[in-house]
Amino acid sequence: MRTVEGIEHQVDCIVYATGFEVSKQGTPFEIVGVDGRVLADEWAGGAYAYRSVNVEGYPNLHVTFGPNSGPGHNSALVYMESQIDYLTDMVVHLEHNGWKALDVRAEVQERYNRDIQKRLASTTWNSGCQSWYLTDDGFNSTMFPGFATQYANQLREVDLRDYRIRVHADAAAPAVGPTVSVRVPTRG
Repeated sequence: MRTVEGIEHQVDCIVYATGFEVSKQGTPFEIVGVDGRVLADEWAGGAYAYRSVNVEGYPNLHVTFGPNSGPGHNSALVYMESQIDYLTDMVVHLEHNGWKALDVRAEVQERYNRDIQKRLASTTWNSGCQSWYLTDDGFNSTMFPGFATQYANQLREVDLRDYRIRVHADAAAPAVGPTVSVRVPTRG
């Protein structure tokens, strides 16, 4: 390999580390929730979710490897496998009970995220240094502040008290709002 200075180097491998901005999570396509809310707009200042998998106002939207599910010391597979088991259990609840939608309660999501940020405050990731874990204003939506076993344990069981349940499809029935719509752009 020859550098711009004209120096030739013998190499076995070249790795292009082009960088990435993991803290600036968006969505790869438009996700519209209750009352026309757009998830990418809500996540512009830093992503948040309940247990990294559900976002209030986006019924039946299930995310894997979402906000605050980054491991700093373990394989991401442990986290994703726990998430997939949890989300599968949610779908089983919907199917078994004939429910139309589950939507995490706003106060439950807010309490969960306050706790996550409080726990992150005493970690190296939030020690005041700039890092790719943080948004420009220091919000950490990337890392989980605990062990992989702690993360997996929180996803062991779906606590239905944490969710609003839409039972019927008709307008007169108690509802959490419409299900999420996803607009995937066509390739042309």
